[in-house]
Amino acid sequence: MKIVIVEDEMRIKEGLSNLIKKLYPDCEVAAMADNGKEGLECIRRIKPDLVFTDIRMPVMDGLEMLEKMEEEGIQAKTVILSAYTEFKYAQQAMRLGVMDYLIKPIVVGEFMKIMKRMEEEIEERQKEAPGEIGSLAYLLSAFLYGTMEYDAEKERYLSNKFGITKEKPLLVLNCYLGKNYEERVKGARKELRFLLSERMELEYEILEVEKEKSLVVILYQYEDEAGLERRFQNRILLDEREKSRYILSYGLIRAENAGALREAYHTLLQYMDWNIVLGDRVLISWPKVLKIQTVFCVYPVELEGAMKAAVCASDYDRMEKGLEQFFEYFRSGKVYAPKEVKECFVRFLWNVISVVKEIRGDVLKEINQQKLLEEIMDARSIEELEGVSRKLLKMMQKENGEQELSLSVMRAKNVALEFYHTGITLEEIAKKLNLTAEYLGTQFRRETGVNFSIFIRDLRIAKAKELLIGSNMKQYEIAEQVGYSDSKYFGRVFKETVGLSPAEFRKANK
Repeated sequence: MKIVIVEDEMRIKEGLSNLIKKLYPDCEVAAMADNGKEGLECIRRIKPDLVFTDIRMPVMDGLEMLEKMEEEGIQAKTVILSAYTEFKYAQQAMRLGVMDYLIKPIVVGEFMKIMKRMEEEIEERQKEAPGEIGSLAYLLSAFLYGTMEYDAEKERYLSNKFGITKEKPLLVLNCYLGKNYEERVKGARKELRFLLSERMELEYEILEVEKEKSLVVILYQYEDEAGLERRFQNRILLDEREKSRYILSYGLIRAENAGALREAYHTLLQYMDWNIVLGDRVLISWPKVLKIQTVFCVYPVELEGAMKAAVCASDYDRMEKGLEQFFEYFRSGKVYAPKEVKECFVRFLWNVISVVKEIRGDVLKEINQQKLLEEIMDARSIEELEGVSRKLLKMMQKENGEQELSLSVMRAKNVALEFYHTGITLEEIAKKLNLTAEYLGTQFRRETGVNFSIFIRDLRIAKAKELLIGSNMKQYEIAEQVGYSDSKYFGRVFKETVGLSPAEFRKANK
């Protein structure tokens, strides 16, 4: 697999290149560019399988480069590199055929997941036999995914065998199943067949689009488009909504012909999140959705402040109440732009996470903020946004445990977690907190059950274990990394604590 990296930050660019070479030796980093203009030239020349690109770059930014790639029909898979504060640009990039995105700084686990997906999709595309004619579902799926060209041969085949001509528009009905796609897809397909075949007598194909957590119905023989849309709204959404256990929301768009399916579908996907503000009983119909009038969404600063106060007080009843009040703010009946609602959720949750980490650094230590951001960005209903928020609150309750610590002890632990590698002492932490070392030490032991010296020792040894297993660093390098200036002393403390020397521990766990 040939890869091109377009990134103006040398550290990110070199780091990503080294990561690819180390973890995927069979992949070739064929070129690296500093801006979109250079990147586009490399992509035209090399014709890579995969492109990693930043968004905000000099000369030509990533979005402009992606637009030119789309105009020129360049088929390379694309992953954008973005800070979480740039997620609005990431949304624009997704409309230009970007397959995925990585938040900087890059997390190795997330990078590996994306690489696995890209390898599978590229391999699947390469398996396609050029010119192969198959079933209608196969052809429509290929046009939808962009893996097959709509040429004269396919046009004749569709016309002769299925009556689908170039002049006959197709209707695309997107049926969103949500995060439980795998559990719902079988029942949703059965439900759709009943609703469409038994009651509407239409000719159609149902395609499974797992990446979008959706079933897509392609309707190719119908008479009255406007009447059909009304029947969808009235019969499926109003008559059957209470009975549907599988489909969360619906969207509808017209494709001028089979060759326009991909463009039409990706246009519709941009607007499926309007269910966040319109509710699940409204059919998202393009281009009608463009005419919706919205009001400006004012961020509820006072609700954020109340939530922060509840977090600082470790009052989970108040936190739950604060979260519900935040949800109610967006259920007021006002029609906001979905993007603004998502931005409010991102801001609210990120600020709550920041406060939690500030006062109790060990809580939410395992949280994957990139995954959390993805869930918010991908949400297409208010229920999904609320679900992400409730999940975060449950994590806070679970990780905090039953023991409640005073603010001074929580802050002391947080400072220790941040500066353990410097060899920081209790006296230095106490000074940072404007406390005496004697008072802080007594409080720490009373509330945690261990002396601070034991806590910081165990913390450093735990970090040393991670480095011994996960890196090839030498003992003296690890000692310095976890706050010990004397490598021999570090080795003695490690053996007293673990029962093995650092070398023995590495050998036993490698």
